[in-house]
Amino acid sequence: MSLPTPRLAERFDLAGMVDEGIGITKSAETMCTFELVPHDLTFAREDQQVDLVRNLRNVTKVFGGKNTIYLDHFRREVGLPPLPAMADAPPLTRVFECERRKMGPLYVTRSYLTVCKETSETKRSLLQMMFARRSEEDSRDSLLAEVEEFTEEMRELGNMLRSTFKRVARLDSDGFLTYLHAAITPWNPHAVRTPDPAFYLDEYLAEGPAQFENVLRYNDWYVCMAGIRDFPGSTHAGMMTRLLSSNMEFRVTTRFIFADKEKVKKEIEAQRTGAYQKRKGLGKIAQEAILKEASHLEDTEALSQVADASAAMAELAVGLSFGLATTTAETWSKVSYEEARSLLEAVMKTANDEGFITKEERMNAPSAFLGSIPGNLRYNARRHRTSTANLAHFFLLSSPYMGDPVNRYMQEVTGEGAPLLIAKTGHSPFFLESHEGDVGAKRGNRSVRPEVPGGEGAVFRQGRLVAVGDRAVRWGVRRDQPGGERPEAQSLRPGGPGT
Repeated sequence: MSLPTPRLAERFDLAGMVDEGIGITKSAETMCTFELVPHDLTFAREDQQVDLVRNLRNVTKVFGGKNTIYLDHFRREVGLPPLPAMADAPPLTRVFECERRKMGPLYVTRSYLTVCKETSETKRSLLQMMFARRSEEDSRDSLLAEVEEFTEEMRELGNMLRSTFKRVARLDSDGFLTYLHAAITPWNPHAVRTPDPAFYLDEYLAEGPAQFENVLRYNDWYVCMAGIRDFPGSTHAGMMTRLLSSNMEFRVTTRFIFADKEKVKKEIEAQRTGAYQKRKGLGKIAQEAILKEASHLEDTEALSQVADASAAMAELAVGLSFGLATTTAETWSKVSYEEARSLLEAVMKTANDEGFITKEERMNAPSAFLGSIPGNLRYNARRHRTSTANLAHFFLLSSPYMGDPVNRYMQEVTGEGAPLLIAKTGHSPFFLESHEGDVGAKRGNRSVRPEVPGGEGAVFRQGRLVAVGDRAVRWGVRRDQPGGERPEAQSLRPGGPGT
């Protein structure tokens, strides 16, 4: 007799939406997600980078023992939008289109921050359950008040994050469910609409069968997981940049469970006291008592532990805290388990080059997969005590400037927002905007503006703009007439009368 295939919905904790962009789990924890877009700090001064890290550490100080955050990075392949040349297009246009298609594959990184917070209904003590009898109406009113408080906290958190990142967007309900669906099935990201009523979302988002045996599979896709077992001797800002610039698809998730500061302080004091008492063994103490002479030989390991505990106490004194960090990497393949595993080995090699010690999850793979989904706190017991000072270095603080992936002017005029030209910087795409507002309404016959933020992408873009300007006459690109008349939409398409 075969056992029934488990369903992922049974192990997914999300229950429903209680407000716009605010979710709640089955254990009564509230959730909210932000999308983070970093600056391009390729050529930034060192003091600017230090300021960003300092701002990010100040952000982590607002979290307490009731908070858990998920820092999610998706590395995804992007397809070039089809720009088919017409049959009567000039030869140069067809050559340009052919070369443009050869630039793939290209990859982009998407970063998300999910904040979870316990409510009064999450962990009720035995005395509360026995004596604090409340009606359902009182419990509901108390929960709604906590949801309003959490919403206000997320608004303030968004304002603080904007001092560090180029763009910070708090996801609405549709965006929140779209992100959670991508966290469950990163190989099939697509838009998700909020159902009515917005509950029973575990069945709505995780509807497929899962195999949690020797080989981890979900919806006929093979999934491989790896975990970080140890960290480098010292972390630094930007240590995730190289990993998140790889030319492959994967997902890296860091879950950080904040600890209560008072409990952490008591634990550190106890560890420091115990380590200090172990610096000399019983034999050494008896020898000193007999000879009436102090021994200068002490246990170096115990002294090192005392120094570490003292450094931790110093971090607590300046407002930093500690928590339990769990970092996992995920790859997938529909072809075979071996292909997914080879991709995972490439990710692990890059992480090991940065000083981490990673290992593929075998028996713990189902728990690691479930624990990487935001809200699933009870899964994956691999937790490392880490300082919030180190947590700030797990954020992606810099990424090359890639331009605007949407041609705003063409989207307004024709409804199609695909950019006209696409190049690449490294393994990432570069979207070249060829319009400035009304294409010359305020700038005479100049239709391109080489004024962009500094960074790796900016250098490439300015060089590309010079090339476009030099070839404008030879390519036959019709520019706007002075006076700001709008060009015909077809004159801007490859093969059109303007090309």
